[in-house]
Amino acid sequence: MVTAPVVEHGLWSVALSLGEVGHLRHDGREVLRAVRVVARDRDWNTLPHTAGDPTVSREGEAVIIALPITITTDPELDEDGSAAATAEVEVRLDDACTVSATITAERELLVGRLGIVVLHPPALAGSTLVIGHPDGTTTATVFPVHIAPHQPARDIATLAYPVPSGTVTVTVAFSGDVFETEDQRNWTDASYKTYSRPLSLPFPYRVAAGEAVTQSVRVTVTSELQAGLPSLAIDSVPRAVGPADAAEVFTVGTSSGRHVDSPLPPPAPGAGPLLVELTADRSSWKEIAGRAALEADALGVPVDLRIVAADADGLAAALTVARGLELARIGVFDPVTHVTEAPGWDALRRWRDAQRVPVPLVAGTRAHFTELNRTVERLPRDADLVAFSITPMMHATDPEHVEESLAMQPLVARDAVALASGIPVVVGPVTFRRRFNAVATSPSPGSVVEARRATDPVVASEYAASWFARSVEALRVPGVIAGTWFEATGPRGLVGADGALTPAGRAWYRALPSSA
Repeated sequence: MVTAPVVEHGLWSVALSLGEVGHLRHDGREVLRAVRVVARDRDWNTLPHTAGDPTVSREGEAVIIALPITITTDPELDEDGSAAATAEVEVRLDDACTVSATITAERELLVGRLGIVVLHPPALAGSTLVIGHPDGTTTATVFPVHIAPHQPARDIATLAYPVPSGTVTVTVAFSGDVFETEDQRNWTDASYKTYSRPLSLPFPYRVAAGEAVTQSVRVTVTSELQAGLPSLAIDSVPRAVGPADAAEVFTVGTSSGRHVDSPLPPPAPGAGPLLVELTADRSSWKEIAGRAALEADALGVPVDLRIVAADADGLAAALTVARGLELARIGVFDPVTHVTEAPGWDALRRWRDAQRVPVPLVAGTRAHFTELNRTVERLPRDADLVAFSITPMMHATDPEHVEESLAMQPLVARDAVALASGIPVVVGPVTFRRRFNAVATSPSPGSVVEARRATDPVVASEYAASWFARSVEALRVPGVIAGTWFEATGPRGLVGADGALTPAGRAWYRALPSSA
């Protein structure tokens, strides 16, 4: 992992990497995880950016860091990769740490977000938090311990909180817009994120060519706990955790690769079922089911079938295509909300009752833990299993970000077990990049583009093998009975184009009980 250059001045230090002002420390204590300039397109894809070389100068008793950033359109979405916006970032270190940014659109942009985001360390969980609002009033709350489904802080002008393991208070003042905070642990990010343009306002929105967005964040630290900073209970709404046996069997599985010309994987004794998704696009269902049958037979496992359908007709069509598959589990998810909704669930239960097939039924979400967390009141309580997926590269792809996600996975798993209230949990697919865009506001860019966006070069590396092994251990918590990683074949596969196991494939086979 590349070490970011660090600039120190007085009690302050910041690390500069990839255009990010990271690990803001005061007297050795981390007070902010990072300050970033971000641009999200209309579908919340993060636009690529490149950072120029920073320059450091002095102004009286202050140190000034200038950091130029160019934001481009996204070639992965078949765009031309030309400049979309430029950003001039300035970091001023004196008695405070101030990060300012002026972002100028080079063309008319349709965006979900354009501005500064601030990442707060996850060690703040349970810490008291005072929110200063633009009208001068304040609200006392806490950084959530359990992962918050919705924004724990809104209408923000300032935030004040104690530093973990310290007796000082951090105050973060925001200018240029009204900010709000979300719990990024929903996506296994190791942070709480404060961002601008509240989500209550319409999006996407237009930024005219030549229009500039100017924002700043000023961080100050006082040597004593701020007067009036309250002492609140860690969590006012504790969750009940259902019964779970720490010795229960945990199975490791994979997903169907859908790549008809790829070599098949070797047998995998003791592996979990092959996860197969029949998505809302019916044009490829027969091909998907046919390839899944070959891969499941090669692995020697049954199929965990996940159907994306809004109603009984869509479910029936999918079940007809999948008739030849040996089913270990079957679930249904709505094509719009990506969670299990009543019409599809009722149809699935009726099918099982009519067929008298004792196959476990899966409910929950085919998307992130976020969607499960936000819709748990709609979770069918007669489900046999509860599912959600993990995508550590949802917001960023840098190595540090992906590494940090491992520490968040046990937390996500434990909260999922609590939400399931005694129903066993299955996690997956676990993929580095997302398999589909659950928050898009425009039509899908097409299966070819989505498949390209879903693949990251790290999948073929030795790091992927190490990350996978640690992810298995991270998710092996009481109440979680299975996980699904990678795909059997193809560019995200256990088996390469030459028929040999990839580094991830070798690690996956080593994780099976038969290898012990």
